Amino acid sequence: MIKQDRLLNNDLRSLPIQNVKSANRIATHLWSLTQTYYFPGFCVQLSDFTSENEFVDKLYTITNYLSINEVPHNCAFVKASPLYSESDGESNNQNKDKDTLRAIVWPRKSSYGK
Repeated sequence: MIKQDRLLNNDLRSLPIQNVKSANRIATHLWSLTQTYYFPGFCVQLSDFTSENEFVDKLYTITNYLSINEVPHNCAFVKASPLYSESDGESNNQNKDKDTLRAIVWPRKSSYGK
């Protein structure tokens, strides 16, 4: 059994996606994980928005588009350090020591009817 103090330790990241530090910003509030992670996907992080409602609206826009176009996809939510753009460098990431909520959405191949 994992001890509670290990779960609260911010240095312990159990999911590889939590350890991704940099990504390509492709829009104001949208990150691409295409070249920085195992699978291509998109990331929206709460620290990029001024309110939780804006964060949820952006995430809804992405998942609704995929659903309407019948693109199968998965979504995961993780607590992690804010992403920074590789072109900006980590030193320009003012919030790097504060955790944020990341929503990762990745399209996948359909497994229906096989």
